Amino acid sequence: MGLINISDVKGLTENFSLTPDQIPGVQLWADFTDLLQITSNSSNNIAQVSDKSGIGNHLVQASSNKPTLKFDGGNGYSCANVSSNQCLSKTVTYAHPFTMYIYMKLNVENGQLVFEFNSAYNTGALSFITTGSNILVIAAGSNFYFNDKRMKLTIGKWTLVRFTITSTGAAYCCLDSNAIVGADSRFSTGIAGANGITKLSIGSPDFSGTWNFDVQEVVVTNTSVSNSDDIKIRNYFFNKYKTVLPNVYYALGDSVTAGRDATSVGTNDFVTLVGAGLSAYAYNYGTAGANIGYPPTIGGANTNLNALYTTVDTRNLNAYITFEYGLNDTTSSNWAAMYKSMVQWFIDKGYNKNRLCVVSTTYDPGRPQDITTNTYLSAMASALGVRYADVYTPLQSHGGEVEHPDDAGHAIMATTILAAFA
Repeated sequence: MGLINISDVKGLTENFSLTPDQIPGVQLWADFTDLLQITSNSSNNIAQVSDKSGIGNHLVQASSNKPTLKFDGGNGYSCANVSSNQCLSKTVTYAHPFTMYIYMKLNVENGQLVFEFNSAYNTGALSFITTGSNILVIAAGSNFYFNDKRMKLTIGKWTLVRFTITSTGAAYCCLDSNAIVGADSRFSTGIAGANGITKLSIGSPDFSGTWNFDVQEVVVTNTSVSNSDDIKIRNYFFNKYKTVLPNVYYALGDSVTAGRDATSVGTNDFVTLVGAGLSAYAYNYGTAGANIGYPPTIGGANTNLNALYTTVDTRNLNAYITFEYGLNDTTSSNWAAMYKSMVQWFIDKGYNKNRLCVVSTTYDPGRPQDITTNTYLSAMASALGVRYADVYTPLQSHGGEVEHPDDAGHAIMATTILAAFA
């Protein structure tokens, strides 16, 4: 391979209409695709990447543990390769909340320490790492802020990782692009010992371990970032790197969606089966007794609406969504209007109507009112221009189903819903 002309490397001349330094609260913008910001030696060992935020938080490494500059990260842009005990750091002081965006690629399985932002990993430091099977973890020593098995990186794939630590210690994380998961996941339990940022470090100068990853850009803010600004920052990454949002499936519903009477939720429930059929990651927001009408007849009002509105990634307008309600709503005075307004909310946001599906109630011979309910749901779906899955009829033919399907019933529901999406 011959030498690469710097003028031919993307990132030097390309312009993106909005850049991270225009977002309020940005304290670091480290861009390894901009070769003019990188100080390296003849062996391409990086001594400094300059901070493009204007704050002056340049990340440096004075010792021999310098990351390596790679002129092509596999997607046409230069990047920093950071392996065991290598790092670039800057001492700072920020209180909670703070938000971090990292565009990165794991190169090896397990044991990855990507970013450290406190003083010493083993003494209550907060580090962003991956653990077994490349699951993302935000941890302070042996204590976890965030540990969700859904947040899994794919080896060799560039991914935008975003997370926020709030003033109460709560954390949430999001993966985009080539990750296995694409939507938000939140973990609300804080831990002792996390007092904000005292160090910004790609890799770690304090922890001896095994890691090997590539990084192209890091953006850190000293705010929790508003939804509108978050969309702007992530759109900057998407426009620049031409990443693609993954297939995601959100299932809203009551105990049927939650998988009651399936022998193994996560294996035999209809949500898991539909997700597999769509080649999409399935997020199950089923809640037993959930209602959409008010006053509620069972459980709490709008249980899953609140969960979805605060969790759904509203940029991914091609997400698949199923709505499975009605069993708990027959005596709620306004359930029909609430149901329609719920689906309309997603339409108004710009979601793909062909990926919104209203699901009928299940079959229970002791509930003749379900016929009236499903007549309304079918007409509502047609009027709104979304899909409708009649699971009532095939479950009735299957027999033996009393409100909560068994494994065979869940399989029937999945087949029917997949047919509705086809």
